[in-house]
Amino acid sequence: ASARVARVGGASLTFAQQLWRDAGAPGEPALLAEATIRVACVAARNLAPVPLPKTLLEALRRPVPG
Repeated sequence: ASARVARVGGASLTFAQQLWRDAGAPGEPALLAEATIRVACVAARNLAPVPLPKTLLEALRRPVPG
């Protein structure tokens, strides 16, 4: 399985996810499913879009260990 941030917008993030057949299974690995998920940041009182927090944007820019 894999998941990555595909797009960073002003008030939203888009994730791309894939699920692959186990590498230990017979034959070549095969893509079983994929999805694109958009997550938005909104104000609780009126659900209007609000900018993503700067701390989140900074964390997304950091390299992932491993």
